[in-house]
Amino acid sequence: MFSPSLIAMMVHSLGSQGLSPDRPTSPLPPMRFHQTKMGELADFLSTGVKTRATGWPVIPISGRTTREVKKLEDQAQQTFGSTAATDGGFFFWARVPLHHLVNLFASWYGLSAHVEYVDLGTPVRALGSGSTYDQECQRLLNQSAAPNAATVGAAIVDMGDLSSGGPDSYGGMLRHTVSSGVELSQHAEQVLSVLLQRLAPVLRNTTVSCALVKPPSRPIVVGRSCFDQACTPEMQTAMQALATQLANDGLPAAVNLSLGTHVGPHNGLSPLEQYVANTLITTDRYVVAAAGNDGGTGCAAKRTMIADEPETFGLRSGVSCEELLVEFWWDDATAKDVEVVADVYEIVQGGAMSNLATLTIDQTSAGMLTTTPVGLPGSMATHSLFSAKCQNNFRCAAFALSSGMPGQKLPLLHVQFKLTAKRDVTINSWIVIAEKNPCLTAFVEGGHEGSICVPASDPSVLSVAGLLSTGKMWTGSSRGPSAEYDAAGTSAGSPHMAHLADLGGGVFGTSFASPRACGDAVATLNSSKLSKCTSALTLLNETYQLGKLPWNPRFGYHKAK
Repeated sequence: MFSPSLIAMMVHSLGSQGLSPDRPTSPLPPMRFHQTKMGELADFLSTGVKTRATGWPVIPISGRTTREVKKLEDQAQQTFGSTAATDGGFFFWARVPLHHLVNLFASWYGLSAHVEYVDLGTPVRALGSGSTYDQECQRLLNQSAAPNAATVGAAIVDMGDLSSGGPDSYGGMLRHTVSSGVELSQHAEQVLSVLLQRLAPVLRNTTVSCALVKPPSRPIVVGRSCFDQACTPEMQTAMQALATQLANDGLPAAVNLSLGTHVGPHNGLSPLEQYVANTLITTDRYVVAAAGNDGGTGCAAKRTMIADEPETFGLRSGVSCEELLVEFWWDDATAKDVEVVADVYEIVQGGAMSNLATLTIDQTSAGMLTTTPVGLPGSMATHSLFSAKCQNNFRCAAFALSSGMPGQKLPLLHVQFKLTAKRDVTINSWIVIAEKNPCLTAFVEGGHEGSICVPASDPSVLSVAGLLSTGKMWTGSSRGPSAEYDAAGTSAGSPHMAHLADLGGGVFGTSFASPRACGDAVATLNSSKLSKCTSALTLLNETYQLGKLPWNPRFGYHKAK
């Protein structure tokens, strides 16, 4: 099956011509696709691509299948990146032209998520500070070990910048798995310097690797601008190369991963999260993932629903927003009759709001689509809401909004989401796609629970929060998985740990807490404690002796340094 977010971006990538070929500037009447008749949606997409002769948008995808990847490649008419899953089946990733992607959907939309699940490959973003850490990296890497002399490994997966040459290897002491056409980004230099500083006591025994996520070599000509940068497929290609290098080293290791994406249920079940667990994690190799919350910019929200009591989310778009994608996730096994209503308003002069569209989706609906004139010259705004049960008991609803012409900005918008359910349920939400940095699109009200900012909560992934140098929680920090705690402070979800997030010079971020935890993990793996480390929890206990640290129900165990 295809995820609701992927379906939404396929629809929005058709453009106004694909949506209404005979009247490209006229609004479509509201269209509702029934949950039990997904063929309606397949027919709609197939008809849309037939009206378009050239200029196919390319959409990044990431998925998992129990079938042979070759079948998918043949129908998509291109080669995918792929690797076998340890428990059977295959992971795959690629950038696929829209018409081939529609053909895949029309042929295989009836497959269950257990057989095949194809998700949207979302943009990878990393924030930098403007500072240079190059000299510090050089000084510390000079102290590190060559692979044949090392007893432990450390690695980072982070953003790269396009380059006509290759990345700096610092005299061969930083071992790159992506070695041409890319260089260390500012963010990667910062993360690397923090990791190396933390590794200082064991650097003489540590070999250091780097997998740079390489942006596309040239801008896309057509399609949504949000994919005109490194996305999930490029990240998976970098991780695949790193996994090979680490396997050849044969050393215990810890990998710092700047995840940079908000797609999926954030419970370890998305294709990307499963790929990380399958590819990078072994019995003596661990991953510290900085999934973060983009500096507390309001990219996530949460509501604990009481039966028959409506709850609301408010969202404001930024001035540079061209397309918007929001995901809602909830456990469908405990929920009953969840309904999502999206009211879209344009913010006009003086702050008044003009209603453009209302979309409603419930358990009987697969999706709803409409286009509405919003004063854009010769263009339309497309609104859609799609829903499906995607991962085990988890259901996703994906709301998307885009200008009719790629590259054209949307007006300032306010979207009011109203949620209702017939049974108590917790609903989590993430802004998956909005404008590039600076991203000003955000949820404008966090409620009494505040925003939830969740790294992957698979038990084999360390979740890291951020502290200030005072030991107080950094307000923009990730707070770990959405888990319940009992009175004794025992987590029912993934273990997590708070770490110093202050890089200095007014620069904060979970990106700088994560490599500290990674460095500490490497030191433990290089000690006699290695034999006691059989899981993320035991690694945490051996590294930090959690029972001796303060515990807080908001962000778990913590220490300032």
